[in-house]
Amino acid sequence: TESHTQTFACNQYRHVQNTRTHTHTIVTLMCFCVLTEEDESDGSLGTLHFCPEESYAMFCSGSMPGFGDSAKVMHDSFLQKMGIPASNIALRTLQSGTKENVELVLKEYAEKVGENGILFFTFCGHGIVDDSVNMGFLRSVGSSSVDDGLTFRVFDACLESARAKKVVFILDCCFGGQVAGDIVDSDAKLPSELHILSASGAAEKSYYLSKLNCTIFIYFLTNYLHRHGRAGVFPKRQALA
Repeated sequence: TESHTQTFACNQYRHVQNTRTHTHTIVTLMCFCVLTEEDESDGSLGTLHFCPEESYAMFCSGSMPGFGDSAKVMHDSFLQKMGIPASNIALRTLQSGTKENVELVLKEYAEKVGENGILFFTFCGHGIVDDSVNMGFLRSVGSSSVDDGLTFRVFDACLESARAKKVVFILDCCFGGQVAGDIVDSDAKLPSELHILSASGAAEKSYYLSKLNCTIFIYFLTNYLHRHGRAGVFPKRQALA
C-alpha cells in the first residue's frame, strides 16, 4: 500500500494572468498526500469560509458502483457538515452521471451561486489522458474519449458564468493533475480563487479500497470534514493529512 501515500505535491500559482480579461487569480492545486509538520504550517492551504445559503454543490461519478459509493459518501458528508441546503446539492451517479446531466446541473448551479457562496464540484471515476492531444478527461457515464467526456471545455463554461468568487473542484480520479492543469491553462475567465483538490498528479493513479466502500482519497477527505468542517467552513488546510 505504499503507493497509496504519494509524494506531497502542492503547487501555488499566485497572480495567474488571464489572457482574456487580464485579471489575476489565486489557483491552488493540491494532490493526495500525507502532510508533514512543515506542510501543515503553510498557511496558503488555508480554510475557506462561505455563505451556505448562497453555495451549491454537485457530486457525480462514472458508471462503476464503487465510484457511485464514493460520490454518495461525499454528498452525505456535505449534507451533514457544510450547512448547504439540500435543495442546493445534486448527486448524479451511475446511469444519471452522463455528460449531458452533469453539464446541465453545473450550468444551472454556476448561474445560481451567490457572490459570497462557493461552487463545489466533485467527480469520482476514471480520469484518462489522451496523449494524441495532450488532454485529460473525466469519464462520465457513456463517454470514452475527449470528444464525449468531461474536459476542461465543460468546466470553462461553468467558470465563465459562475458569480462566486471561490470555486472548488474535487477530482477523485487517476491523472487528475492533468485535468486540473488543462483547466488552469485554458483561456477561461477564472474566479478570484480556484481550488482544485486531486487524488492524483498528472501522471499518477488513484486507488479504491473495497473494505472502505469508497476511494482512499474520499475516505481521508470525508473523515477530516467530519472532524473539522462546519456550516460555512470548508477546512481545506490539512484536509488530506
